[in-house]
Order: sequence, then C-alpha cells, then structure tokens
Amino acid sequence: MNTIAIDTVTQLLSVTAAGPAGTCTVSLENKIQHAETLIGVLETAIAHAGFSPTETERILCAEGPGSFTGLRIAYSTAKAIQLASSCPLLPIPTLLCYAYPFRFSNGTVVSILDAKKSRFYAQLFKKGKPLTEELDCTPDELVAILKTHDSILLTGPDAPLFQNAVESSLSALDYILIPYGNQGISQNMIHIALQDSEQYTQNIYDYAGPRYVRKSDAETKHG
Repeated sequence: MNTIAIDTVTQLLSVTAAGPAGTCTVSLENKIQHAETLIGVLETAIAHAGFSPTETERILCAEGPGSFTGLRIAYSTAKAIQLASSCPLLPIPTLLCYAYPFRFSNGTVVSILDAKKSRFYAQLFKKGKPLTEELDCTPDELVAILKTHDSILLTGPDAPLFQNAVESSLSALDYILIPYGNQGISQNMIHIALQDSEQYTQNIYDYAGPRYVRKSDAETKHG
C-alpha cells in the first residue's frame, strides 16, 4: 500500500514514504518554517518509494500534541494529497509514537514533549497501551504522577529537558532515561498503522484536524 507519513511535531521535519520501490525516510532539521521545505521533502521521499502523489493509498499525520503551526502545515498538506488521490487520511497520536519502540518494556514508559511555558506534554504507557490521557502539566505535577509507578522509562525528544528541570526530585524514583524522537517519528507512524490495522485503516475523510491538547495563545487571549 502506497503510504506517506508526515511528522512536523517539532523543529525536525520527517517524512517516510513506503511504496513499490521500498521505504524512504527523509529528515531535515529546520531552521526555517516547515511550510517552505515540506513539499520538497515529500517529493523526494515518494519518488524514492516509487509512486506519485496521486497514487497515494494512505496518508498519516502526527495527530498531536506538538507545534501548533507544524501540525497545521502537515494536516493541510496531507489534506491536499487526500483530495488529489481519494485516499484516507489517518491521525496517529504523537506521544504514542515516541513510546512505540519501548512497547515490550515491562515498566512504565513515559513520553515527554516540551510544551513551552515551563510545562510538558506527557503520557504514560504500559506494554504499548496508554495508562493516562495526554497530559499538559508542570514538571512537579508530572513527578507527583510518576511517584505512583515503578520501573519508569522516560523517553521522547524532551525527556532530558524534563530531567534537568526536576533532577533532585527524580533521584528517589526508579527510572532510566532513553531520549528518543530526535530523528523524527514518521517511520513509527507507519509501523503503528500496520500493527493496529483495524484502528488505523478506517476511512477518515472528514478528519477535522490535529488535536492540540492545549489552546493556542490566540484562543486563550480571546477566551
């Protein structure tokens, strides 16, 4: 199945395309906006995978949380490809993607992403299944939650940032730190869609767009 996965959650842009010629992942650390580079990265990935945009059979987007602007750019681009190819557009939860490589761990896996304003997006998993909803919390609030768990694995691109923020509080916890996600999560999105085929092959033509977990600054300002 010709598949495209787009990750614009952080400053790193990652696109994976899987098609008749194989699988190609293109990642780019963006110092400029994703809007200026996404199309070129997409074209490179799908050309190496051996299909054209109109031959896309499934397109995956990181659902959020993540960068407000980045998520919107990915969604609008994916929607354009969906309209051109009549393929389903499927959202894959961001924090699930960071936890995916550790789905066989016996402990509690915690995906962590910087939410700015001295807060973090986080979610706890066990054997690949969520233990909590997606959280928007302060470092101390997350530490309080972690105190009720043993054998903790902290991961995600901003797990080190969280560790630095509360290092003294973490010293009493049974945890290890394995940063993950700095190379993007587009490959994991495809693996998750293949693994949970029933959940991630449904035809979502009316998918309304990313889930931000938190309101944008503009929404907060205007109530």
